[in-house]
Amino acid sequence: MKILFFCVVILTVLFEAPPLRAAPLQKTNKDTRRTSSFYGKIETGITYDSNIFQSKIRDVSDQIWKARVTFTYRINKVRWTGFAIRNQYIDNSELSNTFFMVGVVRPFGSRDFGSLFLRIRPTALLDLEERNSVPLRWKSNGFRTRYSRKLTSLLKVGLSFSYDRLDYTEGFDAKDSDLIKIGLFQNYRFKRSWYLLGEYTFEAGLARGGASVDPNFQDDISYRAHVGAVQVSYQWMPSTSIRVRYWIRSKAYTTDLPLTVERFHPGRTDTNHLIRVGLRYKATPKVIINTRLMYLWRNSTDPRVKYTKSIYTVSASYQF
Repeated sequence: MKILFFCVVILTVLFEAPPLRAAPLQKTNKDTRRTSSFYGKIETGITYDSNIFQSKIRDVSDQIWKARVTFTYRINKVRWTGFAIRNQYIDNSELSNTFFMVGVVRPFGSRDFGSLFLRIRPTALLDLEERNSVPLRWKSNGFRTRYSRKLTSLLKVGLSFSYDRLDYTEGFDAKDSDLIKIGLFQNYRFKRSWYLLGEYTFEAGLARGGASVDPNFQDDISYRAHVGAVQVSYQWMPSTSIRVRYWIRSKAYTTDLPLTVERFHPGRTDTNHLIRVGLRYKATPKVIINTRLMYLWRNSTDPRVKYTKSIYTVSASYQF
């Protein structure tokens, strides 16, 4: 109920807050005329993942067919958007999942923008690091809100806040968690065709505890994490752009349970890295081709959970 109340408050601000600049006392018929439009996008592609279970000693690769459908309704300057994403695993079909988001974006004057998106992930099999005799399924629901401001024609800064509630199956609900993320970001354009994006996020995972598949074992995955990212984009030609992104996440588990009852997380710290290179080509005004190459690796104070993986994606989208 608290989360629902928070979302209602944000929606109220998005639609009822007065503009930052005073409106003129008189408006012409053209000023008061409401304009609306409806448009959408269909995107599909294939992804190769070299290590879907994020395992150090049991690398399992798979091809994943991805499909995304987006619909947007715009009335004046307010945009309502909803989309669904389907990930269909070719060889490990039990991991297939669907993800939904719906939300609104609106400006406040000419420099400020706000948004609120609700996220829904129905129950699906967990992407396990190791196979387990009992299938572990989970679902999550949450929201993300963002505020940004154009400081100059070249520089934009902003804040973000998100909350997600993770619920696992009744047979293994020790990992049920509340996830909170608070972020800062800035986007700077220089030399007309170059863009620099910087991000920092603080994460807190608050595990609610519960039973596990082993009644003699307690599990607490509560953690704190610091995440940083930098991305450089270059508009090579009007139809072609390239992006290079580096992302790092330092995650420290905060459980105070002893190793005698918690076997994996006390004193553990993980550091994840990601390097991504993407190429975007606008074949026609409505057709866009994307290719992405990613390399990920995790170092940890627990050598059992170290891993590396490579991901390659090719997709095409059509806007209507």
